[in-house]
Amino acid sequence: MTGLAIPVLPSLPAGYVVQAADMTALVNAAAFALQKPITKVIDTSGGQSIGTGFGAVTFSSAQFDIDGMWSNSTPTRLTIQTPGWYTIRYGVNVGTVGKTVVTCAASTSGPNNPIGTGVASANYWGGYTDMNAGNFGWATGGGDWPFYLYQGDYIQVFAQADSTGGSTGITGPTGGTTPGSYFSMELVSMASPGWAPSRSVPASKVSLKSAIGTPGEWA
Repeated sequence: MTGLAIPVLPSLPAGYVVQAADMTALVNAAAFALQKPITKVIDTSGGQSIGTGFGAVTFSSAQFDIDGMWSNSTPTRLTIQTPGWYTIRYGVNVGTVGKTVVTCAASTSGPNNPIGTGVASANYWGGYTDMNAGNFGWATGGGDWPFYLYQGDYIQVFAQADSTGGSTGITGPTGGTTPGSYFSMELVSMASPGWAPSRSVPASKVSLKSAIGTPGEWA
């Protein structure tokens, strides 16, 4: 498991003569900013059962995956390769069977997380759809993930129906077969996991990724 090499910016004090190594470091930093970790996976198959208990949604392929977060051997997961703060987005196509369906995302800690391996978070960024039979249902959610993610941590999207008989779909209202379920993650900050803003910073100016706590607050 490897992530993108995190660049280190050189120190350039006044009067310092810039060296070739400094320029290389700046180029690497710019390249990282332009190609930061981002992944989007989709489901082009459909037909996955949506039961009355939360089940992880399966995705069939990656539209793009800069950092290798998705693997077809673990098709329900996006696994962190480069540690940091992330934002997620997802949409679950729940087909045309009349159901009430709720969705959410949850993370599980990996071997590099100080809270230990296999610790599941609470459910976040819920979605909801309630449709009549024959109509198309779609549940979406997303936002800044509320915990710092270490290499090896992973996030999954879950779906639950009010009764049996539902399944994921790949067809939209126009009849096309492109709007299957999707799940994306993007690195938004590499601020340290314990960093928190000063209390003097107005709440309206504080981003979730830097203000909502440390990995020890997963419950």
